[in-house]
Amino acid sequence: MLLLLIADIPEQAVIFREQSNPLQAVKSLEQALFHEPQNSLYLSELGENYSSLGNLYQAVECYRRAVVLAPYELSLKGRLGRAYLSIDDFERAFQSFAEIRKADSTNVFFNKQYAFAAFRLGKVDMAIRIYEQVVSENPGDFSSHLNLIAIYKRKKDAAKVYESGNRALSVFPSNATLLLRQADALYELKDYERALFPYEKYLAVNDSTFDVLKNYGITLFFCKQEQEAIRVLEKCFLQKAFELNNKKVEVLFEIATTYEEFNFNKTLALNYYNTYLKTAREKAQNADYALERIRKIKEELFFENK
Repeated sequence: MLLLLIADIPEQAVIFREQSNPLQAVKSLEQALFHEPQNSLYLSELGENYSSLGNLYQAVECYRRAVVLAPYELSLKGRLGRAYLSIDDFERAFQSFAEIRKADSTNVFFNKQYAFAAFRLGKVDMAIRIYEQVVSENPGDFSSHLNLIAIYKRKKDAAKVYESGNRALSVFPSNATLLLRQADALYELKDYERALFPYEKYLAVNDSTFDVLKNYGITLFFCKQEQEAIRVLEKCFLQKAFELNNKKVEVLFEIATTYEEFNFNKTLALNYYNTYLKTAREKAQNADYALERIRKIKEELFFENK
């Protein structure tokens, strides 16, 4: 196994690295490689410094050359794989981590990157299988928990979103990011009953945003808590958006379409369409649509009340 020992790296490069001066470290390593062009350790270290500078394609080439020289060093293949990820070359990254996994299928550090590459290539089932292994062996891997929730949402598997979210929350109790990620995923999958609790727990201790309150209000409505839903939506649309900036008149249009889309209350939708047109006047970006919906809603209300 290749040991990347500081003592094996040119002294100047070490000093420059410790001084956070990768540009000078690069020059020192390039000089060392001029004398020892087959030194995989120098190439790997040069790649690290190129990465620090943002010279990602040069870093890739250094790692690639290092791997050719030392094909059995998994650490080098890992660096190469991560470098490919950094330039969005997911196919080559996947190949690099696949080779590592053949030699060592238990390394969670490499496995999580293999799973990510698989996911970006559309190999969703494989990504799930590997991520599940990763969080099983290393439950404290926060980002892998988040990625699993995202993948299950992509698969439209609400039950797994709920399950993986709860598992993550058992490790990171009341974590705001996890609560909101789980709630939003369940909301998008229209699993409102399961979305309600994480939204409530999140909002109990965290500041709300327009989108969170809107989603929470709609979730309440589908959980048959209509009055509370309307209260939350009123707070969401007026206090969080319109009242803070009275130039955001388009939010009135969004309120109206939300009430209408989710069939909360046609009269409220009608009122908001009218308020929108009166407030925005000639600046109304959706005036034609609003006028058409006003006509249609009035017609529907007329027949419903006959």
